[in-house]
Amino acid sequence: PQATREVLNCENSDYRSPVWLDNESIAFLSTEDDQDKLLSMSLTDNKISTLYTPQKKSLYSLDYSSHLNLLALSQFDAVHNFSLVIIDPLTNETTITALQPEGMHKHNKYWSFSWHPNQESLITSAGKSLYTVDLNGQLTEYNFPAMQNIYGPRYHPQADSIVVAMGTFDPDIGQLSWNEVDGSQKLSNIVTKQQMF
Repeated sequence: PQATREVLNCENSDYRSPVWLDNESIAFLSTEDDQDKLLSMSLTDNKISTLYTPQKKSLYSLDYSSHLNLLALSQFDAVHNFSLVIIDPLTNETTITALQPEGMHKHNKYWSFSWHPNQESLITSAGKSLYTVDLNGQLTEYNFPAMQNIYGPRYHPQADSIVVAMGTFDPDIGQLSWNEVDGSQKLSNIVTKQQMF
């Protein structure tokens, strides 16, 4: 057990995916008034800076490479076309590359990236496959004969192994009844079940 310290109150914003930039600063994603941003914060003086604001796009995942001093973001538009965004947090230099996966994951709705510990590449997953991603947005698939989907792959710090979560998501069906007289609706017989193994 140890004491914790609140560094930022969410109030009307949604903060997520924090990563360390160094011992005294972090970067994280923020949503306020339906606008996503990439922010950085100094933990010494609580100063917040905006590193990146997408135009008509949503931000999904964030990871930082201490080896390259680069941030990797995934962003998507209204029809879920994903892009890889690479940002230098010191210069704010930004590179945006469209992802063009092939095959059954061409229209995958979620791409979450994690940096390789010492190479200019990232790892991600979709369905029962792992993918490596280069900085040009090229995906290389590694399919596994698994019964369950793969989520959140992360490299070991020595890059000699990978840890992943595997599981199934089981959405059940609910019944909605509608009152034609007053326009009200009533939810009944709703069962929602999520399972992770």
